[in-house]
Amino acid sequence: MEICNLNYLKSVSPNNPKFITDMIQLFLKNAPPALAAINRSLTIKDWGTIQFHAHKLRSHIDCIGISKEYTDMARQIEEYAKQQENINSITGLLQKLENVFEQAYIELREELNNISYS
Repeated sequence: MEICNLNYLKSVSPNNPKFITDMIQLFLKNAPPALAAINRSLTIKDWGTIQFHAHKLRSHIDCIGISKEYTDMARQIEEYAKQQENINSITGLLQKLENVFEQAYIELREELNNISYS
C-alpha cells in the first residue's frame, strides 16, 4: 500500500518535475531532523520545540499526500505540547508518525529515481 499520494503536487505544478523533485527533497531533508528534535525534546519536556516541529511536520505531511490521519496526529502532538500535557500520548503518536515516514522515505526516494525531466 502506498503511503504517499503526489497528486496534489502534480496538480499544482503540472509538467514541472523540478518542483516535485524539490518538494520531495525538502521532505526528505526536513522530516527526519524534525522527528529527532521532537524525540530529544520529549526527554527534557521542551514543549515549545515539540510544538514547533509538530507544526512544521503538518505541512510536509499534507504536501506529499500522506493520509490526513497523520496530519491529525501531528496536530494532536502540537496541541498536547501547547497544553504541556500527555507526554505518553505524544510518544505513541510520534512512533506512528516515524513508522509511516520510514515507508514514505522509501517511496519518495523511488519516486525521485523515476522522475523524468524530458
